[in-house]
Amino acid sequence: EAQGISVEKIIEVIDYQKIFNVKINELVDVVTDKDIQLTASITDSEGQVVTDANITWGVEGEHTALVNGSAVRFTHPGVYMITAEVNGVKARALEVQVELNSESIQTQVAQAVEHMKKYLENKGQYDYISALAYSKVVNNAELSQKQMRSIGHLREYGNHDEKYSLYYAKNILQAVAASENPKQFKTYKGPVVDLVTPLVKAQDADGHFTMFYNFDKTSVATQVWAIIALDLINEPYNEEAAVKDLLKGLNGPISEGSYKEQELRALSLIALSKHRDIEGVNQQITTILNYLKSQQNEDGGFNYGGYTNNPFAIGTVIQGLIAAGENPYDAKWKKNGKT
Repeated sequence: EAQGISVEKIIEVIDYQKIFNVKINELVDVVTDKDIQLTASITDSEGQVVTDANITWGVEGEHTALVNGSAVRFTHPGVYMITAEVNGVKARALEVQVELNSESIQTQVAQAVEHMKKYLENKGQYDYISALAYSKVVNNAELSQKQMRSIGHLREYGNHDEKYSLYYAKNILQAVAASENPKQFKTYKGPVVDLVTPLVKAQDADGHFTMFYNFDKTSVATQVWAIIALDLINEPYNEEAAVKDLLKGLNGPISEGSYKEQELRALSLIALSKHRDIEGVNQQITTILNYLKSQQNEDGGFNYGGYTNNPFAIGTVIQGLIAAGENPYDAKWKKNGKT
């Protein structure tokens, strides 16, 4: 200080740790129902890596994603945008495609099977579908027979004096589910009947299984279930004639009672899948697969009788796809990331 003049020295402190760039790191194996760690590469104004920065994460998408610190869990498949910000510096958003977690799906399926098992154990009567389902989930022949014979009973179709090929085919399936001989099947009302021979003998010159002409002759469902039932027990019949008759029936629009066109064509995949050596079968399988693809909803499901994503429709289609060698998880059967 001299002659009243004051000199102040100003020292400028430069923060060389100022954040300059934030880049979100790519993610791998992005699936639902799994905690996925989010990371970012951060550099300062000198190009040095910053490791202790506090990152604010965000996720935007059609569905809610749960963000916990630096981890995210997606509850639904789809496209999401991940954002990150550090001290006001924003990273370029990262777009990710989230797929269904197959392991999680298997867990859900296992839980559903257990629920179905408990439900079926409380039934007083088993139709051909529930009988086959219970037999499959229990995987115990003795228990299946006891459950269906002692605790509940099989819903037999017809009185065996009502000659419908469809009834015989369904009863054969029930006998198999109950681990019984369909050629010596003890009915709920007492008589022991042969379910197989009458059905085989009902195959007419056209290859169709016809007992009651006015019902069976034009029924695609009858032909489908008869082929499935006889193939299941390895019973000889005129396979080529039967399959060619089915192919003929599939050439036009079809709908019968509870079976709409979608379900009948899916069931036909099961019947046709074991007869690919017969002319026209592979072509028809391709046609049915294309048809089912055209009927699939935008969220991956199938409708039935005005009901959106109906379990009966979806379950029937899945069975048909598997029988035809298709993988329901494949990209071709996904819509907007959903199967």
